[in-house]
Amino acid sequence: ARQARDEDRIDIEEALARALDEGEVYRTYNLVDALAIIADPNSTELLVQVYEHSPYSRTRTEVLKALQANGNEVGARLGEESLWDCESETRDLGISISQRSNRVLLRVREIAENRFEEDLTQQTARRWLEERGELQTK
Repeated sequence: ARQARDEDRIDIEEALARALDEGEVYRTYNLVDALAIIADPNSTELLVQVYEHSPYSRTRTEVLKALQANGNEVGARLGEESLWDCESETRDLGISISQRSNRVLLRVREIAENRFEEDLTQQTARRWLEERGELQTK
């Protein structure tokens, strides 16, 4: 995946679609990583399908990284959804790419105040709130 080049995109997308259909979670994960390196917005639709249908939670993290790399705004929508993900890294990325809304603000506050949350994710939430003038001190 680390040697992926622009000219490989279509082949990688075809392989990714097959891997997703066949339930090959680790191959799916690695192919998403390759698309993140290529960072082509034309891969967005497939990446969203992978996010929505892959049973492997770590794949959602890689999809968000790929969408962030290709600059597509659909990542912000998935970022918001990711604020409730089981993977702390996915929640962390979700905080970083989510657009501000009341729903996002409430969830990011919950994360920032949750003493059981991962330290890095909690720090990201507090920084997000602070940058928006929303950090409440007790």
